[in-house]
Amino acid sequence: MQYNPFRNIYFFPNFKTGHVIQWTVDPLLKEPLPYVFTLEASGTPDFKVIEYSIVGGDVYTITDNTNFKQSLASDLFYRVKLTTRAPSVYYSRTVSFGAGVNSRRKYRLASEITRKELLLSRKFTGIQGWVLKRKAFGAVAMDSVDEISGVPIVDNTSNFGTEFEGGYYDPLAIMFSIEEYQQTRKQSEDGNGVIEQDLYKIRMAGFPVLDTFDVLVDDTGGRCFVIKDQQQDFFPGTDITVSQTLQTQLVAITDPIYQIVIPR
Repeated sequence: MQYNPFRNIYFFPNFKTGHVIQWTVDPLLKEPLPYVFTLEASGTPDFKVIEYSIVGGDVYTITDNTNFKQSLASDLFYRVKLTTRAPSVYYSRTVSFGAGVNSRRKYRLASEITRKELLLSRKFTGIQGWVLKRKAFGAVAMDSVDEISGVPIVDNTSNFGTEFEGGYYDPLAIMFSIEEYQQTRKQSEDGNGVIEQDLYKIRMAGFPVLDTFDVLVDDTGGRCFVIKDQQQDFFPGTDITVSQTLQTQLVAITDPIYQIVIPR
């Protein structure tokens, strides 16, 4: 069986600003850079005819803001192509609205729920913020890991404590709301005092899907929250994430991640 580095692919319907496709890749993918991701759209699941493609580059999400995607008169299928410098070419599994009026109606409803989730954050409970999506695959930047153990050097500011070049993707603007706050105190394992942890439960819309070690940044106060756990809420009958509940911890101000330039 041929190796395929794609692990997950997510589809977020939005009939106003454009449908969004997001994906995750096997962390063990170590082929030579650069990586180029391209979104391909077709009217059939076998992709014999590609209607159009959108080149995204080294990203983890692409938005289809073409006029073609607005029509529900015909089926539309998406897949993501990865091209590496090797050169190697890989394809994700296919995602689509599915056949039939009932299936399309579910996607319409999921899109409306997502819109209302965003409206709730913007109008009432939310705060402006940014997602720092942690890079989880690719060629290892050897100057950012310990030569003996292979563990990332935490205080390396060029890669911000990760093992990959740049550390994180470009900041992505979002809205989120803080649902709960808790401060815990416990004795350090080395017996050198008490460790305080500021824990926050955060709610946000389904896009982008976040994973552990991704970071949220509060645009107002500049606070950084690292994700410790994540729960997704799906729309029934689909694999669409409409909201997320995140268990996060406030990042210490001494962490190099605070040196990432955030738009204001």
